Amino acid sequence: MNARGVVDVTGGKLWLGLGYAPTEGDDFLIVNNLGAGPVVGTFTGLSEGALLTTNGLAFRISYTGGDGNDIVLTFTNNSLRHLSAMIRGGNGNNLIDPNECNLLWLTLSNASPAPMMGISATLTPVTPGVAVTYGASGYPSVGAGVAVANNEPFQIATLPGFICGTNVEFLLRVETTTHGSFSFPITLPSGSVARRSLTRRQSQGHSGCGSITSSVSVASFGGPLVKATVDLFISHSYDADLEIFLQAPDGPGGTEQRQRQFRNSYGVSCEATGFKRTDSMMRPRWPSLPAQLPSPTPTNPRHPLAVLRGKSGAEVNGP
Repeated sequence: MNARGVVDVTGGKLWLGLGYAPTEGDDFLIVNNLGAGPVVGTFTGLSEGALLTTNGLAFRISYTGGDGNDIVLTFTNNSLRHLSAMIRGGNGNNLIDPNECNLLWLTLSNASPAPMMGISATLTPVTPGVAVTYGASGYPSVGAGVAVANNEPFQIATLPGFICGTNVEFLLRVETTTHGSFSFPITLPSGSVARRSLTRRQSQGHSGCGSITSSVSVASFGGPLVKATVDLFISHSYDADLEIFLQAPDGPGGTEQRQRQFRNSYGVSCEATGFKRTDSMMRPRWPSLPAQLPSPTPTNPRHPLAVLRGKSGAEVNGP
């Protein structure tokens, strides 16, 4: 409500009705004082900072909220607290990793002084690249100060756009028959990204006909693979004569890229310092397509390296 002139609520009574499940910290501007003066008086029984309870939900009132002279209610003292999470499934490491499906149990504690009954919860994702494929579960009735987990596990999945190492945010909406309905955020960590660099520095000559193979062996990579970058140096007088293929360890059916260029050489030398090698020929910036070489003719990939994303084991370990 917008109000002009003197805002005097002395002796007034305040009733509160809600049309949604609030999240702790939500503010409700109930009187927007457009004047310059302070609010006069208080609602009956509600001094500055007092708690107003409705349907088991507590709100703290302020007569100096907003820009300093508005009446604001803030949802506080949520009846449930998130204590812990248990993750099962995926690759078995009990973490949220890229390109996997997990079962999730969320343990909640009753922070109110009274038993909580008739509890049901709905989980929705907030973080991009994360989906909730099964998001509804009940909770057993819980006494004051007692913690319980959901009856049926939530099911979550990470999509191709998920970035490993990102905190995973959810919103849990809870409905009860004794303490009203409310929501609160859930934050879970995901697995961290391990970076490895593999280099082959051996020079190989070519007679000008046929083909030549150069291998870089990958070993003990646990995966799944999130991103790969390939760079190389080739000295040749006329690169339009060349076809260059990148083959993944999983064989001919794996990742393959092809390159034809009308210019001399790729890169300047085999030294990585100063970007002397080219890293544009087969650059996989997940999930985008490879970038162009620094020349008028772009790359011509048969498959972007993004098809490697999520692979592990024998698919990425080997020459």
